[in-house]
Amino acid sequence: MDFDKDFEDGYAHTSYGSIYFKRHWNDGPSLVMLHGLGADVNTWHRIVQFLPESIDLYLVDLLGHGKSDKPRIDYTIRTQVDALNELAGIVGIHNFFLLGHSYGGWIAAYYTMENAVRGLVLEDAAGLKEYFDYIRNNFDLNAYKKSMAKEVLKMNGNEEHVVSSILDVDFGPEQLTREGLSSISSPTVVMWGAEDRVVPVEYGRLFNRYITGSRLVVVDGAGHEPHYTVPKEAARRILDFIKDVDKG
Repeated sequence: MDFDKDFEDGYAHTSYGSIYFKRHWNDGPSLVMLHGLGADVNTWHRIVQFLPESIDLYLVDLLGHGKSDKPRIDYTIRTQVDALNELAGIVGIHNFFLLGHSYGGWIAAYYTMENAVRGLVLEDAAGLKEYFDYIRNNFDLNAYKKSMAKEVLKMNGNEEHVVSSILDVDFGPEQLTREGLSSISSPTVVMWGAEDRVVPVEYGRLFNRYITGSRLVVVDGAGHEPHYTVPKEAARRILDFIKDVDKG
């Protein structure tokens, strides 16, 4: 499918503000894709060309990102999950596949801890408690946050109040734990770039260990963004998972 020609723009007006999404309509399996911190729907422009027309595809700008509203609120994971829940209800999608990359993977995992989905794809996901423990133990926390904020604010016209709030929440109580992840009962694939230097593959292995019945797929030649650096291979892995789930 063509990113520029085959999608319609939409907005879901939630209690937190309007959430923007691009939708490719079809009667095949529904797939919702959540981008990483500071990104927007444009991050998917390379991978969608390798996804079949039959997919009913939703590319979502998370609250505070892209064309979605950017209210002055605390950008907790709870808020993002609730906004996603409202979007699903407003648009009327049920029993969908959910893919989240990095920060979006954190939100997707948290969402699936509370809501059954048809299948969950975690792509180089953030949010794991062990990762934040490593950061705390090896870096000056304020310097780390300042450096990350500087990088994110260079992207896509991101706003400082959104980025600062998200980075403050990163080290709060909504981190993903073994106990929380073990509650996920939806079919899950953990897809990770073999050369990820942002969230190394060792954390992908922990996700795989903590989510009962999940499958780990390590993508050779990819860093933190398989969907962008090796889009054809990433799309193949996602479609293989969808087919396997639908085969029952």
